[in-house]
Amino acid sequence: MSEALRAQHLAATGTIGPIGGLGSWTYLKRVVVGTGAASAVVSVYDGQSSSGAKIATIDASAKGYYDFECVCKDGLTVVLSGGNADITVVYGG
Repeated sequence: MSEALRAQHLAATGTIGPIGGLGSWTYLKRVVVGTGAASAVVSVYDGQSSSGAKIATIDASAKGYYDFECVCKDGLTVVLSGGNADITVVYGG
């Protein structure tokens, strides 16, 4: 990946994205759960919203990190629901 990686953070339920646009080829490096929360779930989508193709569902009740090293062809959207976990999404354009 020749471009610098960037990061976005959520500490409460919400949405990151959309990052990139249709046909933008957004690179998803990693999702980090810094602090877990009971019932928290991170949903990762290749698309402009949660109606895009689902890439992953992550149980965010405990801290950890999840490497993806993948390209999202229609942009990237990440949704944190169910609890106020602390997450960071690392990506590139």
